[in-house]
Amino acid sequence: MLICLDTSAFLKLYSRERGSQLVHDIVTSQSDPLPLWDILCAEMFSAFRLKVFRRELDPAEADRLAQPFDERLNRGQYFVIEVNRPWLMSAFRELASAAGLAVVPERTGS
Repeated sequence: MLICLDTSAFLKLYSRERGSQLVHDIVTSQSDPLPLWDILCAEMFSAFRLKVFRRELDPAEADRLAQPFDERLNRGQYFVIEVNRPWLMSAFRELASAAGLAVVPERTGS
């Protein structure tokens, strides 16, 4: 079974909060590497900095939380899924159009 976590669940692996033990148990019950999206990685580090801003963590604690992430990624416990973003956005638009949903125009330029 492939387990995918959203950012809020993934953060429970790094900070003790309600549901942390359940997420830990689910993740450690599998032998396959945990797939991650590049955006999840960015959101995780942003969440650590938000905790610093809210004074829930000091900067050194935030850095300590990030260290096991890097180690696990390097050991192959996690892998970052490569995403073809232009294809993905095109597919989203096509599906939305087929479903009769409002379609957001494609952005051009920066």
